[in-house]
Amino acid sequence: MTSNNETMQNDALGALWQQQAPIDVDLRKVERMAKSQQIKQRFYVFLDLLTMLPAWGILFLDLQFSQTIRVFLSLNAVLITVMVLFFIKLRWVSLFHSADSTSDYHTRLLKQLHNNVKIAFYNKHSAWLATIIIALVFTIDVFAEGDGQALLIKQLYLVAVMGFLFMLPWYIWAHKRQRRFEREAQNIETMLVEGGAN
Repeated sequence: MTSNNETMQNDALGALWQQQAPIDVDLRKVERMAKSQQIKQRFYVFLDLLTMLPAWGILFLDLQFSQTIRVFLSLNAVLITVMVLFFIKLRWVSLFHSADSTSDYHTRLLKQLHNNVKIAFYNKHSAWLATIIIALVFTIDVFAEGDGQALLIKQLYLVAVMGFLFMLPWYIWAHKRQRRFEREAQNIETMLVEGGAN
């Protein structure tokens, strides 16, 4: 009796499964996305490397900076270099790879999208962190050099304006990119699961 019930349930499940509409996995779309990521990541590496030039270039110019500002600029150049190298590592998945199979395209595209989420996350938080650090450096510099409070207020006002004009839009842009990459990664994961079920 139990065997008959199980057979009937299995037949009912099988019939229900057959009624499901097949999921159309657009393999060409995934391949195009993976190739597009490769081109974009190469371009972004080029831009990342360009961001190092001003950071290091300003150190080699014979400009008169206070000791506090000179230390800050040196640490900034080192941190930018570390960040660029880290971003290149995260972009490496797509840089020079040619896929051997559709599954390889899926895997690499998904990994790159997850890495893009990390890059956007770090970019987002670097915006507010940079604003706070610059304000702190100016404060330390004013007290170290014995300058007046009026100069500090002027510099902090400048930092606030720069933060509002540049860092806030940077934060919003990076946040939107992070959310977009998370959605794209979720779509690819769903496509893999649904495609694997067929």
